[in-house]
Amino acid sequence: MLPRQEGRRLILFFKMAGKIKNKRLFLALLLPDEIISFLVSLVKKLPGRPLPPDNFHLTLFFFGQASSQEEGKIKEAFSKVALEEKPFTLSFADLSFFPGCGRPRGIWVKVGGRDEERLFSFRQRLGEEFLARNIGFDQKPFLPHITLARFSRKEKVFRRSLPKVSVKEFTASSLGLFESRLSKKGADYFLVKEEKLRFSS
Repeated sequence: MLPRQEGRRLILFFKMAGKIKNKRLFLALLLPDEIISFLVSLVKKLPGRPLPPDNFHLTLFFFGQASSQEEGKIKEAFSKVALEEKPFTLSFADLSFFPGCGRPRGIWVKVGGRDEERLFSFRQRLGEEFLARNIGFDQKPFLPHITLARFSRKEKVFRRSLPKVSVKEFTASSLGLFESRLSKKGADYFLVKEEKLRFSS
């Protein structure tokens, strides 16, 4: 039998280990380098604090805190779908403040284009794989967008017209699983795993 003090140390160790294992995860479509460069030039024309280029992505699913076991299931699920799907073409729509009413928290560019239906069906296919593995995710309605800038809580923001976005098509061909680490300055994103869409008929 362990001494009481040693037992407490072991309990503390396992609690700490559990905290370390959990990650705040989300799945996103990765953007081509030329599109990131285009967004960098666009964000210079916008009010607010621009996001770092490494943070530009199109979120598909937010999982929240996930254990190492759940992380493994997420990787397994989206890797399977990536093998069965072809790349598809998207483009930018309008710039807008978010949320749609009340005090704005930031600016995003909406995403759609000729393969917009493919994007929604692709996301549905991923969701089915996650649910089949009992993987929970945020159930908010899906609005395809890329966040470009944010406003601080103290900043006074007045809604005004935003620049028009030229039609810029890009190929969605890569999925990325990210860990989001929160800090006082905001969130930092770290790529955990990338998969190419590589089905060939």
